[in-house]
Amino acid sequence: MNTIRVIVVLILLQITNVQIKSQTTFSLAIDDVNSVEYGTKLEYYNNNYYIIGLGTVWDTISSTYTFRNYLTKINKSQETEDTYIIREYFKSHALMIDNDTIYLQGTDIALGEGIYIWNLYKFTLDCDSIDLYSYRSDRLPPGWYKSFVKDNYIYSIGRTNKNEQKGTEVVVLKMSKSGKFIKENRFFEYANPKYIRNFVDFTPTTDGDFVMSDIYFGVPIIFDEDTFRTSDMYISICKFDDNLDTIWTRQVHRSHNTIEDQNGRPYITGTNDGGIVLSSSLNVYDSTFHSKRKEYYKKLSDYPLLFYKYDKDGNLIWTDTLVDYKEQGHGSGPIKTVLDMKSANNGDIIGCGIYYNLYDEPKNQAWIFRYSPDGKLKWQHSYVDREYYSYYSLFYEIEEAENGDLICVGGLKTDSIGEWYNTGYTWLLRVDSNGCYTPGCELADTLTRVLTDIEDLTTEGLARRIEIYPNPASSDITVRLPEDIKWKEWSIYNVEGQKVKNGAIDRGSHTPNINIQDLDKGIHFMMVKSAEGRVGIGKFVVE
Repeated sequence: MNTIRVIVVLILLQITNVQIKSQTTFSLAIDDVNSVEYGTKLEYYNNNYYIIGLGTVWDTISSTYTFRNYLTKINKSQETEDTYIIREYFKSHALMIDNDTIYLQGTDIALGEGIYIWNLYKFTLDCDSIDLYSYRSDRLPPGWYKSFVKDNYIYSIGRTNKNEQKGTEVVVLKMSKSGKFIKENRFFEYANPKYIRNFVDFTPTTDGDFVMSDIYFGVPIIFDEDTFRTSDMYISICKFDDNLDTIWTRQVHRSHNTIEDQNGRPYITGTNDGGIVLSSSLNVYDSTFHSKRKEYYKKLSDYPLLFYKYDKDGNLIWTDTLVDYKEQGHGSGPIKTVLDMKSANNGDIIGCGIYYNLYDEPKNQAWIFRYSPDGKLKWQHSYVDREYYSYYSLFYEIEEAENGDLICVGGLKTDSIGEWYNTGYTWLLRVDSNGCYTPGCELADTLTRVLTDIEDLTTEGLARRIEIYPNPASSDITVRLPEDIKWKEWSIYNVEGQKVKNGAIDRGSHTPNINIQDLDKGIHFMMVKSAEGRVGIGKFVVE
């Protein structure tokens, strides 16, 4: 298993000097299965990071790569302690920790269409399997989206096929921690048998109940203008108690344009005052079609984000629109997509996802943001890989640490190829409460680029580890390089990711000596490259 340490470089107007010893932020790219992988679920528990991810592993029977889920534990020193590869592949799954026990829930199709295997795994905090409960059913949901432990019960939400017309509905299950079913309830049932509940999210509230959200897709219709064919769609939210009985429901907004992929899916979080905040998207086509302000709406990106705050009784308190504008000559525009939201301890709303920016490279950037309790955007930052030219990065889940730091998990996909490179990594990022890797960063929109330092890797990883000695050093260092490669050049970076020194490696040399007397004291990183683009990375300290 391979763990990659990432140094973050902030492209900012101003960077404030800080003491490195007090810095708690870090960034890791994790290579557990030596292939394409990314993390989808995160639990921060007892200063450890537990991640559920999806990757491909080599199947010796079929001689092909096969999708597998995995559970990984990262300790407080940012080291991978344990990894458990799960035999089944779940298209959807949920992770939770309660009373020093890890619960992993997943569902997948088995034994023909409409027959499902439902599994509940239990692990110790060292990722050792304790128990597995499996059920075969034609009524359970084909997809779990989220689960929570409350008191002695597990509450899970998903969706299920309703009838032969392939309509779907939302289902919530209440079960014991031993996997025994207690109760099931199905929500948002309508007369039309062909409706589709496309996505669901749910969250516990501070007053002891739960709130869920979903998207309803109805029968296709055709507009007269430009014969635009689409589907009737709207978002619903529903509050229910721990006995799965409905308290209230609300319809949020309606659209006549299909929302593609993950844009506009209704993610939701409880707030400290018992209310909820919901994220979704304004559909610019609808606004253009129905509004007299067509020229204004045509300047907006296709799916500006909307945020709604409701109190505990379902009354709308505030809304906010996070708008991006199109540049001249572009037909679409940047799109920000929320993939998770949480309530911070101080009442703020924190969230993460992906920022698709047509006007920057790379276009797909991992993204986090923070709102105040009264609906004011405090800041937003996007993150990409710097050295390996990542073309796709995103965050799936966000958590808050005990000191207010923000922790995100997601994926970092590179365009590197060859035996030294994989194409995707699980990405774990920890920044401070202002979204800064280096405390004191600018709180405006900022782009963060990362430089990768790697520890304990094999040749199947992203790069090779190089040896630097003496370490710490004050005047000169010697770099010991693998002798099977013709090395070309070296570069030294400070802890903020700035290149502070570079030079050429003599032909045939594998132990270059470098004078470092002109470097500031502290942590530095060295990167060496060959003519073929192979990379070696190491870390040293200047005294």
